[in-house]
Amino acid sequence: MKKKAKTALAAVTALLLLATGLADTANAKDVWNRGVVYWTYSMATAQGVYSQHVLTYSLNGGTLKKAYGKWAPTYQKSYANAHGQPLKFYTANWRVYK
Repeated sequence: MKKKAKTALAAVTALLLLATGLADTANAKDVWNRGVVYWTYSMATAQGVYSQHVLTYSLNGGTLKKAYGKWAPTYQKSYANAHGQPLKFYTANWRVYK
């Protein structure tokens, strides 16, 4: 009975972390003087910087494709869609406006 309770508690905790977005922080990449990149989105945190989220995903045959999000201004999120395919890599493009 105790093992089932621990397993249920672990499952509920994992779901809550995913629901609140706190599980995302382990996958964060901080880019100095630009912004942050998560596997789900990118966001510029410096004034005058725009971000574009870029995902590299794999098709069934092993071919790698890239998906690009829309350019987003400072503190706005840019999303890209991997169309449900396995994600291989994530990054962001940055544009600076003065």
